[in-house]
Amino acid sequence: MAHLRTRFLAVLTTCALLSPAVAAAGPDDGKKVATGSHVDSPKAFWENGQLVLKSEYRLKNHPEAGELHSLADTVAWVGKGWAKNGASQYQFTLPADGAFDFVGQPGQTFYNAPATVNGSHFPIWLGFGADLELPTENFRDGVTSLDLLSVDGPGEVELYRHYHEDSPDAGRMLGTSAGAPSSYPLKAGSHTHNSTLFTKPGRYVLTYQLSARTTAGTLLRSAPAQAVIQVGGTKPADAPSPSLQERFAAARPGTAASLNQAGYEFRVAPHAGATTRDGDEHLSTLTFAANNGADGTLTVLIDGYHLTDLEVSGGHAEWEEMLGPLSSRLQAVFTPAGQEAARWVSPVVEYQPGAQVAVDSRAAADSHGGDADVATDAVLETWEDNTGHPRVVSSPQETTLGQPGVQVRTEPTADGNTRVIVDTEDRNFRGFIEGGLYASAQDTYAEEPIEGVIADGHGEVVFADGGDFDGYVLKTRIKPHPTISGASATEIALEQPHQQHTPGRGAGVLAVGASADSAEPGPEHCTDKTVLDRGHVDITVTREGNQLHTRLKDETALVDKKVVHRLLDSVVLGVHDNARRKRTQHQAAKEFDFMGPVGEYFYLLPQVQNQDVIWPGYNTSQLDYSRLNGPVQLHLEPVHIPDGASWGLYLSRGFDEAEVLADSTIGDYTVDTTFASHTHTGWAFSRPGLYAFRVYYTAIDADGTALASAPQTMTVAVGDAALGECTGGAAPADDAPTTPTPTPVPDPVPDPAPRPTPKPAPTPAPRPTPKPAPTPAPETSSAANILWALLVPLLGITVLKAFADFFAKNGGAIAKFGAPLTGR
Repeated sequence: MAHLRTRFLAVLTTCALLSPAVAAAGPDDGKKVATGSHVDSPKAFWENGQLVLKSEYRLKNHPEAGELHSLADTVAWVGKGWAKNGASQYQFTLPADGAFDFVGQPGQTFYNAPATVNGSHFPIWLGFGADLELPTENFRDGVTSLDLLSVDGPGEVELYRHYHEDSPDAGRMLGTSAGAPSSYPLKAGSHTHNSTLFTKPGRYVLTYQLSARTTAGTLLRSAPAQAVIQVGGTKPADAPSPSLQERFAAARPGTAASLNQAGYEFRVAPHAGATTRDGDEHLSTLTFAANNGADGTLTVLIDGYHLTDLEVSGGHAEWEEMLGPLSSRLQAVFTPAGQEAARWVSPVVEYQPGAQVAVDSRAAADSHGGDADVATDAVLETWEDNTGHPRVVSSPQETTLGQPGVQVRTEPTADGNTRVIVDTEDRNFRGFIEGGLYASAQDTYAEEPIEGVIADGHGEVVFADGGDFDGYVLKTRIKPHPTISGASATEIALEQPHQQHTPGRGAGVLAVGASADSAEPGPEHCTDKTVLDRGHVDITVTREGNQLHTRLKDETALVDKKVVHRLLDSVVLGVHDNARRKRTQHQAAKEFDFMGPVGEYFYLLPQVQNQDVIWPGYNTSQLDYSRLNGPVQLHLEPVHIPDGASWGLYLSRGFDEAEVLADSTIGDYTVDTTFASHTHTGWAFSRPGLYAFRVYYTAIDADGTALASAPQTMTVAVGDAALGECTGGAAPADDAPTTPTPTPVPDPVPDPAPRPTPKPAPTPAPRPTPKPAPTPAPETSSAANILWALLVPLLGITVLKAFADFFAKNGGAIAKFGAPLTGR
């Protein structure tokens, strides 16, 4: 039931001296507005021995990326936004396969903060995560849980993974509707790119809390923190403004006669203008008109929550809004500027999708026969206000494990996939499911990872199963939620190898008492280079004068438990066999031929993070594009690839929508960016082996000056075999010559500076092994890099036998990609 805002004489007296402003006002005016940028909110930190939630994003007037802000001082605004191809980035239409039946019916369209953006960050690129220095190694089973406690808003909120045509389900992460997970396990450096769907526009307050349990058994919790999200409506103002209650109290009360004379009207109708942008057909037009021509502010409420404030000028205001496919209760409150016109609270408008409805202030006069002496309190002076009554999503209390037994089983789904079902003897158990399908019981990383949540002793996960994993070992690791005491994680494998369409079973018991998480494998080395084989890295670019600098931003925590900017020459990106995927019919279009033949395996670094696969992105967020003429280009020129191999980068947008950014089969080796961006794409390699790329950025300054970074070599070892040959399982012998690890030094300016490369036309072309590009000018990088190039031929003779074998197999390839660096 709606709670009515009651007007009290004391409030009127106190606020009578306030002068209402003409400009629109809102409940979050004066806060920092996170919008049109990359936002991690909430994000977990460890400060002064305590868990803390904050918001991390970039403000336009503060160019530094990754600024930290208090959640209490922040509002995230999900407005409208379009991709560079004109597609809407703020709407999501439910697919026909029923994967989102928990939200609505197929074909319905809702507000959505997207997992991927293209051409701009609007409306917002919203995710959540954890700081790299979060000490998860000191927590039981390495678990820090982000818990969603409550929601205060007009609809439901669903956080889900990037959905695409091959997904077996929506990949729900957190949510407020029935059956949604209310907890998500964080790892140090966690950094999600997820979608967030809202069933209605309006203002939402989500209350989060962090929880962890130390290896000694102590439960830790952060203070509950509220994340405010304004969905739709106008952008909250930079400066604070009077609240609706203050403005209303300061305005002149109306009588039936004065409201009749004012002639206020509030109307809701389907969008009737030209459909000039994608998604306009889903909009409704909200219109306010005043016969007396009054100025002021119109506040529109939806189901008793703030939707938007509109400036009324000359008796008119209008706004295009996507109200969504569900019915709602809309109400308008008009507060005029000055004391000449009367304030007005409209009757509730019962909105139905596609319908037109209007209410006006004459209704008050009509109900009283136009009597000017009717008492003021006979006029509607209250509005629906449901704020301050949050709906509880979860309230995890500390409990002690009862019976420790766990049953795991699998069953085929109607569409040919497989459902993993976990049931615990203790029906009050809460926790997490990790694991997946492994080629052998000894493998460290799953080729098909799974993750899910257990609530009330039950959890389910569905994975895509086309029979590719028959004979694999399905292992699950069951981890208790930090609020469960007296237990720690256990690993359970099915009794028989997995077979599609065949049910499987396994059983185990949760370990009693607290324990540390199993140690993560440490970093390996390929000759003198560090192998980064999991975690988050970005190929970054910065500018200093007329020189661009390229570095690999390492957030993997494999070497240092902090962010480190490394030379690309100093690392090898390792891709294990768990990155193998089969090219499906959904990827059968010719534009995806860089993956290899349909039905055969290729290696995929996905655009949405898999914790056990290296996750490279590119990041131009530090550049000021207003000082540039045209795009910034990332060059990935192949120096060496395995015989017959191909590779490419692409962005998937779901439902067969994708954009190919680079494609070796047509000689397209550049990725264009037109705005300051941080992007993760799919990286596809058709065959295992050693790949090497000459990497640099170029741009044109506004005055026409060519800008470039010094080329560096990025090496990617694809497949366990290539990694095994590269790492050799040992370091160089003490008496063997070694190359010092390069240390970050300023890039020299390439002479002449490379200029942006035009994109080639996407015409079919043969697929030869790529050759080193003739431009830009030869590498003039640091002495350490040149020394490395000179010593490569000698290493095969002087290192241990393991390295001799490696260079015997790969010496030709290394010589090829070393040549451009030395100019020989």
